[in-house]
This record gives sequence, C-alpha cells and structure tokens, in this order.
Amino acid sequence: MFMNANKVEEGKPRRNILRGFVNFFGSLKQEFKHISWTNRKELKKLTKVVLGSTFTVGLLIYVVDMGIQKFLAIVHFIIQRIFG
Repeated sequence: MFMNANKVEEGKPRRNILRGFVNFFGSLKQEFKHISWTNRKELKKLTKVVLGSTFTVGLLIYVVDMGIQKFLAIVHFIIQRIFG
C-alpha cells in the first residue's frame, strides 16, 4: 500500500485555516500591484474594437445563415417539383 503524504500525524496540530486565508489574500494584493492597468483612453478604444468586431462577426454569421436558408429553400423547391 502507498503511504498517504497528506495524512495528519497524531499529536501534530492541523494547519490554521485562518492563517491560510490571510496568506492567500496577502499574496493576492501583491499580485494586483504587478498588473499594468489600462488608462481610460485605451480602454475606450479597445472596447470599440471589441464591440465592432463582435457586430461584424455577428453580421457575417447572419448573412451566411440566410444564404444557407435560401439555398436549402431552393433545393427543397426543386425536390418537390421533381418528386411531387
């Protein structure tokens, strides 16, 4: 059998959960200091790019979908005329 490395030995105190949370949020605060935040002007520009590209891709999907619908309608019409 394998030994369980995470097993708490008798007599040893368990880790303090509160200390773990404090350490986690302390590390999180330090990591936030390393982030390079965008300024308002750049944020507006990038938001416009995202919205524009989303609209463009949505419009492209709509046009392709309408084309496929028209194509299938024509195929359906032809099949109905041939087979009654």
